[in-house]
Amino acid sequence: MADTRAALAPDGASAILIGTAGSGKTRLAREAALGFLEDRPNTRIARFAATTATQRTPLAVFAPALRSLRGPAGDTPEEVARALVHACTGGAKGRP
Repeated sequence: MADTRAALAPDGASAILIGTAGSGKTRLAREAALGFLEDRPNTRIARFAATTATQRTPLAVFAPALRSLRGPAGDTPEEVARALVHACTGGAKGRP
């Protein structure tokens, strides 16, 4: 847990947890988020979970966040990534 919280310490840091089913990713994420929110209560946390229905479509797990945009997310991977960050942060100033 200390390693996870340390990785999230810098402003603008993000984390992706990858592992097999049942390895404890959700619990680790929940505990890290709760601890992080104690130190930074104004932090915005976005949670995504893949399902068997979306496993064959690349990046489908992010579709709900991208639907909140008012237009196309972009034509390049970089534009889509920027749009996803914007959708997840609500366009918060000072965030990437």
